[in-house]
Amino acid sequence: MPEVKNIEGQVRVESNMYNQGTANAQLIHEILNSATNWAPLVNKLKSGIAKDISDEPKVKNNKNCFILGSGPSLDKSIQYLKDWEGGIICTPSHALTLMYYNIEPTYILILDPFSRYMELEGIDWSKTKTKLIIHPGVNPDIISNWPNEILLYLQNAGRADSFYANEQRKMYSWRETEDTRATTFHFYIKTELTIFACSPPMQLFAGQLLGYEKFYLAGCDFAYLDNKERFTSYTIKNKTGGYYSNTQLIKTEKNDTDIIEWEKHEFPLNLENKYLVKTNNNLYSEAIHIYYLKNLISAWRLCEKTIYTTDKGAIQDIPFHDIKAVIKNNGNYPLQSKGFIHNICDKYLASVGAFVIETEKGNSFIESNNPEKDLLEFMNKVKMRYVCDECLVELNAPDLKSYNGDICPACNKGHIYQKINIDIEGNMNRIRKYLPKIEIIDSKPISLIPTPEDKMADALINNLMAKK
Repeated sequence: MPEVKNIEGQVRVESNMYNQGTANAQLIHEILNSATNWAPLVNKLKSGIAKDISDEPKVKNNKNCFILGSGPSLDKSIQYLKDWEGGIICTPSHALTLMYYNIEPTYILILDPFSRYMELEGIDWSKTKTKLIIHPGVNPDIISNWPNEILLYLQNAGRADSFYANEQRKMYSWRETEDTRATTFHFYIKTELTIFACSPPMQLFAGQLLGYEKFYLAGCDFAYLDNKERFTSYTIKNKTGGYYSNTQLIKTEKNDTDIIEWEKHEFPLNLENKYLVKTNNNLYSEAIHIYYLKNLISAWRLCEKTIYTTDKGAIQDIPFHDIKAVIKNNGNYPLQSKGFIHNICDKYLASVGAFVIETEKGNSFIESNNPEKDLLEFMNKVKMRYVCDECLVELNAPDLKSYNGDICPACNKGHIYQKINIDIEGNMNRIRKYLPKIEIIDSKPISLIPTPEDKMADALINNLMAKK
């Protein structure tokens, strides 16, 4: 048996480093894909086949939604989804397996630019009501082959200077007039969804935009169960284009020998050469899965929607209900209050070295092994950011004194005001309730990525010192 290096609360996977690695591997593909997809996707946007996800009519009658992960427990729960009356948001990994069980997904969400249409081949999707949820950087063969409606979003990387916020957004726009430079631009895709490294958070954000009231998790284990690495999946061996209709899979040809052959794929657990982690409930996992779990809890804290889990994997903090009971009563469980959600999320995140800083303009997620020092430093930096109401230049103050209303040293016309108000004492009092007393193994210090505000000419604000 390989050695278990850490327990769940000791795992530290720095988001900055992981996200940068992911960007290095994926961004060039997303740039090329976005350029290749431009003509076919704009044509679909003009025809109405594709549209911004926010323009999709909201679901009615307070419907609830299942979010699917790829954990081993999905083997036991997937069959019951046939009787589910709400929505199902899956990824390409689950789509054909759902169809094997005669379950039509409501939406297939694609985040990974390396996903290919071959993962969906064998089903005539035009005979279904399934819709695709994608960003413009997905593989072009998905755009060219998908026959149904497409709902679009842009990825929000948390940076105003990112490709997604600038070049990609501008690529997918149109001019009001062509014969003058003084024209107005309109953006085809306006909705941005925050990237949290794995699919379940994005499925959650998409479901929230679509108007679902409550969410249920299936296959979101973040651990190894039943001696399996992931769920048992099915693909179509002879891709004849069968389609799902009225609870049965039927063939497209009249020839009786034209039978759809399903191919089964199992993933037995092999613990060799794995950097194992023991979860808080004594299951085997890996650091990357604990990182994904942290991402899901962070997304839950951000969207503040009611979530229940039907899995008994690594998740212990999200309330559990048996999937058979969930299906039977169609997800009729109580809504969760924001205070309830905040308490669960803040407690878990603190246990893995992640903390939520609340400001008047939203939340920031900070990772730290020394929160008493690092969080104060971060909040002080936020409090020292000012913006001019005239020239809009952003400045960093030299200290924590209030410079609100002072003349802007950049233009000498406008007045500067604190960009974001933040209650440092209130945040620290809330966070201190959850600080764990554990020994950190193989930990690294916090790494704060400089923001554009940090890179402003600090010399401008120094003039304020002379005026005080």
